[in-house]
Parts: sequence; structure tokens; C-alpha cells
Amino acid sequence: MTVANRKTVSGFLHVSWRTAGAVARRIAERVKASMSSPFDGLTAVGVDGTGYR
Repeated sequence: MTVANRKTVSGFLHVSWRTAGAVARRIAERVKASMSSPFDGLTAVGVDGTGYR
């Protein structure tokens, strides 16, 4: 299983929705803290075309 909603995870692990959400939040925070920014080293931004509505 690579993607699951909170209800599926809580049922699989036999925990409440709140607990499953808290665990997912903590894991996401750890992963985010360990990742570098995708914009590190960015020196310029180019825009090709414009749009108007």
C-alpha cells in the first residue's frame, strides 16, 4: 500500500482516526525537515508567454 486515507490506516493499525492523523502529521514534519528546498541554488525564473482573462 503506497497511499491510504486516514480511515484505512486507522482500521489497519486498530487506532483512532485522531491517532492516525497525528502519526501522519509527525512523519510528514520529519520528512519535510530533512528535505532541502527545491529552490536552493535558484538564480533566475523565466516566464514564457502571458495570459489574460
